Amino acid sequence: MKAYCKEQGWNLIDIFRDEDISSTKLNVEALEIDRVGLQEMLAPLSSVQIDY
Repeated sequence: MKAYCKEQGWNLIDIFRDEDISSTKLNVEALEIDRVGLQEMLAPLSSVQIDY
């Protein structure tokens, strides 16, 4: 992934891992998804402008 991004001229922010093997666990009432890896990936999006 790092080499591919470098070849494309993309700035790789980080590599995240989501090991939720079963499926998404959704708390409908709180509108939350109980997946740690996904949440760790989404958190920086509020402070970084993403083009892709």
